Amino acid sequence: MTLSRGLFRRWALPLVALVSLIGVTRAHESDPRAAHVTALYQRYAWELLILNGPIRPLAAQGRQELERWFTRELADAIAADRHCVELRHEICRLDFAMLWGSQDPNVAEVQVRSLAPTTVRVLLKAPSGSASPQPSHVDARVVQTVKGWRIADLAYSGSDASLHQKLTAPLPR
Repeated sequence: MTLSRGLFRRWALPLVALVSLIGVTRAHESDPRAAHVTALYQRYAWELLILNGPIRPLAAQGRQELERWFTRELADAIAADRHCVELRHEICRLDFAMLWGSQDPNVAEVQVRSLAPTTVRVLLKAPSGSASPQPSHVDARVVQTVKGWRIADLAYSGSDASLHQKLTAPLPR
């Protein structure tokens, strides 16, 4: 059986990204901030494969799951956007996969590393030969809480607004 180029891009390359995430865990055992962000990306790497399917993406998860990864304030904003979608039956503020910073993530490799005491960078590398081969990144602003490290915001390369800013902005008309 031969895989078409599109099928290969849609399934095989994201699996490579998932495998690269699995290998990152040991490198971050001594850095709990990076380990927390890595664990989140490992848990939701399947979003690279199935953006619109029967499995609920991170943005549609319940309060308990959101607060496992995010501060209460950011979890509230994510949940409020989900509630808006349920009421209006249309996109409200979040119109992309928030971990990947894209509506159609094209990621072949993921690298996670701490940049500063409160910043963990997630480098997202596109497959070679892709239309936009330049890597992008997501910077997670992390804070220590009584429950451990939590993500307070996500900043996307090429975007002026962070996740928190997008989620708390007035609704588009």
